[in-house]
Amino acid sequence: MGITRCLVVLPALLCLFGFSLTGRCAEPEPQQLVRSFYLWYFMKSQNTSEHPLHSDDMHAYVAADTLKRLRADLARGTLPGDMDYFLKAQDTLDEWPESLKVAEAIALGDGTVVVPVSFGVEEKISTIVFLKKVGGAFRIVKVDDTFPYN
Repeated sequence: MGITRCLVVLPALLCLFGFSLTGRCAEPEPQQLVRSFYLWYFMKSQNTSEHPLHSDDMHAYVAADTLKRLRADLARGTLPGDMDYFLKAQDTLDEWPESLKVAEAIALGDGTVVVPVSFGVEEKISTIVFLKKVGGAFRIVKVDDTFPYN
């Protein structure tokens, strides 16, 4: 194989495996980000007395404006819907990490991406996670439930 061909094939292979020529890992796609977030969030919710919203790790997943508003709501004791904003439930169950299902991301025309998520065995919870690029990386900007309108 000629040197010219190597110079073309090598960068393509690096990109395929998630690395750029700068040595940095590529940003996760929306579906991967959402899966990582929920697995982290379940673990953090079950293994600590501190609410996950207080963790600095939230910045890796959630847009700064959204996180700021949610932290202010939590400080007032009034999370939207009087339940966990990301889980759309009041409690967490041990079965949720194993039952997590993250569907393919759906791109909307305005740069928003939505990712359907479900978890639970007997009582399944479904949410829709909205993401946008913030500073070149996808971040969660909103999570909504799929409950009927009451």
